[in-house]
Amino acid sequence: MKRTWFITGVSSRFGRCMTEQLLAKDDTVIGTGRNTDKVE
Repeated sequence: MKRTWFITGVSSRFGRCMTEQLLAKDDTVIGTGRNTDKVE
C-alpha cells in the first residue's frame, strides 16, 4: 500500500534518512527543511 508522509527536517539527519527510505519504497513524502540547497 502506497502511503503519503509529512516530514519536517528532510534536509538533514533522521528526516533525510527517513525520506530516502520512504522514497525508495515508492511512498510519497511531503517535507520541510531549512536548507533547501540540500534537498532535490
